[in-house]
Order: sequence, then C-alpha cells, then structure tokens
Amino acid sequence: IVNCLSDWIASNPFYLGVNWKVAMEVGIRATNWLLAFDCIAQSPAVTEAFRQLFLGSLYEHGQYIMENLEYFGVRSNHYTSDLIGLLWISTLCPDLPHAHQWQSFSEKELNTEILHQFYEDGINFEGSISYHRLVLELMGYTALLMQKHDKALTHAASDRLRKAFEAIVALLKESGHAPQFGDNDTGRLFIFANYHKWEAMNLRYLADLGSLLFDGFPAMYSAELGWFSPTKKQKITPVTKSFPHGGLVVAQKDKWQLHLELAPIGQDGNGGHNHDDAGSFELTYGGQNIVVDPGTGQYTSDPERRNYFRSALAHNAPVVKNLVHAMPELLFVGATFTKAELVEQSDSRWVIKMTAEKYSCSRILALTATGLEVTDTGPENLHTLLTFSPELIIRQQKNGFKVGSLTLTIHQGTGRLTSTEYSPGYATTVQTPAIVIEGSPTLSFSITQ
Repeated sequence: IVNCLSDWIASNPFYLGVNWKVAMEVGIRATNWLLAFDCIAQSPAVTEAFRQLFLGSLYEHGQYIMENLEYFGVRSNHYTSDLIGLLWISTLCPDLPHAHQWQSFSEKELNTEILHQFYEDGINFEGSISYHRLVLELMGYTALLMQKHDKALTHAASDRLRKAFEAIVALLKESGHAPQFGDNDTGRLFIFANYHKWEAMNLRYLADLGSLLFDGFPAMYSAELGWFSPTKKQKITPVTKSFPHGGLVVAQKDKWQLHLELAPIGQDGNGGHNHDDAGSFELTYGGQNIVVDPGTGQYTSDPERRNYFRSALAHNAPVVKNLVHAMPELLFVGATFTKAELVEQSDSRWVIKMTAEKYSCSRILALTATGLEVTDTGPENLHTLLTFSPELIIRQQKNGFKVGSLTLTIHQGTGRLTSTEYSPGYATTVQTPAIVIEGSPTLSFSITQ
C-alpha cells in the first residue's frame, strides 16, 4: 500500500493528467486511500516521510474538490461524492489546513443532499436502482464514519436515509438481487470482497450496512461486509409495496414476484441515469429470473448502443415503433422520455397510462398466485417486447410459448420468438431469448405455471 500510494503521488502531480479531472473521482479516491491507510497505520512501513507525503496529497485532494465542486443546475451523485471526500479527509485528518471549514461545509451540505436525492418514500431521484445503491453507499458509509466520531445527521436526514435503506431491502428478490431498472455501470464506493467477480445486482449487503446505522434494522449478512458479524441473520422475505414518489412497485403472490417501473424522469427531469422504460417490468418465479430488464450496455465508447439500451424499444413495455421519439444527442439527458401515471391500483392489479411524445397507450397488469396477466391498449402498430433470462429455453407451441417450465399464452395479438441483447453488467452483453407480441388496438398475454 505504501509503495502503491507513493508511486501514484509521484506519477500524478497535482492538477496534471486525467486523474485530476473530475472531483467525484478525487473524492472517492481519497476515501479509499484513507480506509486502506487505516489498515496499515501501525505498520513500520509507514515512516514519517511517507506520512507527510500522504497527508500532503490528501490536502491537495481536499483543495481540488473545493475548487471544483460539481454543484450544477442538476446536482447528482457527483456532488455527493465531492462532499463525502471532503468529509472523510477533514474527519480523519483534522490537523490539515482548512479541515475545520471542509468538515463544517460538507456536513451541512450532506444533510441537504440526502433530502434532495432521495424522495420521501426513500427511492433515489436518479431513476436507477444501481445509482440508488451507489448513493446509499456514499451516504451510508459516511454516516457511519460520522457516528464513530460522535457526529450525527439531522433528524430529517437520518429518517430519510433510513427510508432509503428500507426501500432497497423491500425491492430485493429472494436471491438478494434487485431489479436492473435504469443505468447499471457498476459504480461503487467500497468493495470489500470478490473484487473481480462481485454480482452487479446483488444488494443484500446494504441491509447489513443499514443495521449498523439504525436500531432494529434487519441484518442479512453477506460476504460483501465480511468484517461484520451480526448476532441475528434474517432471510429476505419478499413484500408487496408501492413507492409513489419513486415510481416503483414490488408485488409478491405465492412464488411470483413482480417489479414494475413507473419512475418519473430522473434527476429532477433532466434524465441522467434513468431509461425510457415507463411501464416496463421484471418477473421472477420461485426465485428464478423470468422477464428481465435489458440493462445498460455502455456509455460514451458506443453512443448507438447507449441509446438503444436506454430507449423504449429495448424495454418490456408497449411501444409504437414508428412513433418512438429519437434519443437526444446528449447521452445523459432524457427530458422527453415516456411518462407513466398509475391511475388505479390494488395489491394485485395496476392500471397505467403512458404518454410518449407522439402517442399514448395503457397497460393493465394483474398478479395472482398462478401468474401474471397483461393487457396493452393503444394505436395501430402497438407491440410489446419481452426480454427473458438467458438461462431459459423457449419453445413455441399452440397459442403461445413454453418458457422454461412456465407457459406464455397470447390471448390477443400474435407472438414471434426472437433474440435481443441483454447486458447483465456494464460493457457486457449477451444474446438472450425474447418474444415480440404485436397487434392492435389491444394486446393481451399471460405468463402462468
């Protein structure tokens, strides 16, 4: 660690090169350095000369962040990363110049950002489950650091942060994985285990972090927090819950679990990391993924693929192909995405109205102990794509398809078996089976035992 840090500092002079370009990166780097240093602080390898070199670079990190705060018209996870970098540096290195000012500023701003970036129901305003995870790591580990140093969030911020942890636990599948709505670029703050092979959507460990922060919070224990040994381990018990502000629904009936995406346009209407996926869903049966979100692909290295994966055409929702609006040129803007309104709901039935730029349509979903029923109504040329898990074998049969051990029956419309791209993690894509259901003005299908 001493050699790595010394070499990095020598090779990356302050303000020169790509590693001094984005304050978010600088903040996350500083927190990881500090955590690593804490593990070796008593080692004889930590000489006084290295300590001074290390502290000098941390001061430069703090100075850089203050001079390049990512406080734009739309504040996001970038600004949060800036704040946590400042807070970790100033809390763990209180004798640095300006540390007191950095700490006071970052604590005050963090309390504000928790309320800004998580809706009242606890869902993150990015419109992405993976970014909910990232910001929860940023804020959760930092709140834990504050606790250990006899500091606390405001009551309002602490209550909102607890709701954010509760929301992510409620969204988990029996396997501990979350649905892949919105961008998934595998961004993390800390990775404590399986660094090269951790599962992108396994979020079980966040329950463990929540249990460290909040009394009475259920611990689920996973290898991600291997240093934490809870006294009680709890299994994930799927629930039925609606998040009206964040636009998510999770429903459980017997062995079936439905995740329904109705999120508003992310980042206060800017778009950011959400997709044009209003009305889309994921479906699991007995803990096995059946219908899956297509994922993300990648960002700027392949703009066409980026735009496909975030477009309405890639998702499990009704669309009119020739009327779908073009993706904006800016890869993190989506102010014209399809909007969804939940006009009627119960614990097993949801009626959704979807409004795109050039058309509108509706979707009705009903989940029972025997499966999922879906009815879509709209203009001519309406079609629905269903993306299935790569693990499934699909065979065509009369009036529908055999999907693994389940049956897809088409009641109105016609179906054709195809394949599509599925991205289980960032910059990774595989071919997976898909079914396109077409017809007008009504499509109706069910997936049952």
